[in-house]
Amino acid sequence: MAPSPTPFPGSTACTPDAVRPASPFATAGTPRAAKKAPKSKDSRRAGRPLEWNRARRATFEDYVAVVQHHLKLENWTVGIDWSHCPDDACAEIARWPNQRRATMALGRGFLELSPRDQRNTVVHELAHCLLFDLHDVAATSVSGLEGDAARLAEVLINAQVELATDRLASLLERGVPTPRW
Repeated sequence: MAPSPTPFPGSTACTPDAVRPASPFATAGTPRAAKKAPKSKDSRRAGRPLEWNRARRATFEDYVAVVQHHLKLENWTVGIDWSHCPDDACAEIARWPNQRRATMALGRGFLELSPRDQRNTVVHELAHCLLFDLHDVAATSVSGLEGDAARLAEVLINAQVELATDRLASLLERGVPTPRW
């Protein structure tokens, strides 16, 4: 079942002419990936946490478009869901089935990360776009499994995709500017 192309509250798209879809995070079976917040000693802020005000959101959307350009992902529409991200994740991205469209969500602690960690997180999430098709093929190839074998296959596939995404992001982030807000 294809997701509804209607706008969803709290979400914006990073490309100016993009249709703002409903959040895919509720869609079962959609590949999604989350990056855990790194344990960083160089946290940018101490004390009062920063918040996503209108200006910071607009700057972030522009930054995502810049990173998309660096990663040659201009053919993707990446939306930002400002209302959803698990508490244990720094960020996550979900792909819309059979489309070059994804929605990224940011964790509460994203703004507390150093600019380098923020860059790495955004590059990591967008690098998933390069691997979503591979993830789909791997998941489809084991779709006939049941029970423990199915759960094990899913865990192993997801772990290997995350490792590959981390390695790819560490290579791709070279030359990508750090965010400035």
